[in-house]
Amino acid sequence: MLWEPFESPDDDSVYMEAIWGNRPRADDIKAGDFEAKLFTYAKNCFIGIFQREIEKLLRIRTYRSEKNKPIPLVLRSYVNEKHDYKDVLECADKISSRYVRQQHRVWNTQESVMMFIACIMKFWKERFDTVLSGNSHFEKDHPLDLDFVTSSSNLRSHIFQIAPQTAYKVKEVAGNIIPAVATSNAIVSGIEVFFSSCIELFCFLQLLTNCRRRFYRLYPWSVLRWRK
Repeated sequence: MLWEPFESPDDDSVYMEAIWGNRPRADDIKAGDFEAKLFTYAKNCFIGIFQREIEKLLRIRTYRSEKNKPIPLVLRSYVNEKHDYKDVLECADKISSRYVRQQHRVWNTQESVMMFIACIMKFWKERFDTVLSGNSHFEKDHPLDLDFVTSSSNLRSHIFQIAPQTAYKVKEVAGNIIPAVATSNAIVSGIEVFFSSCIELFCFLQLLTNCRRRFYRLYPWSVLRWRK
């Protein structure tokens, strides 16, 4: 999401339509209004993912059979014209410091919105080269990565009317994903190797049987000699 290539926006991508023209570039980092551009870009990311994308899915009736349909999030309900990037960053810092003291507290929607926008701004400010090149990786022990995943998952939970989780719980789940995937891959790989070996052994025995029958057909007296 943060490092899609600079190509013309796809007609079917409401996300690309939302951020097109506002994505930070290498020359913007030296500009005086770099943080203001990041703030605009982060807000457009929010609008594209949590509002327009959901509105598109509702418009094409993707969730027509669902009992609880998703509810798009409107940015101006949480961040209005009076909020600038300094207010958002300050609110995010307060949430992060409060999380250190209250690790089991669930963020409300307002806090998740602020944290999501602040995390995107911090990603571009602190990891500009890695984000621009697409080499940024998730680390569950890094506070910025954890804040971003927690805010994003809670916003999606709010859209689909699912109970949000604490940052502590999100860290626990994220920490268990990699070992679970690695274990599952190891089990599946072991089963594949086992059955492949069985198939190869069966083919070898069948080939050996065919060779033996052919040999006895060409030299039938060898059977009598072998029996003696």
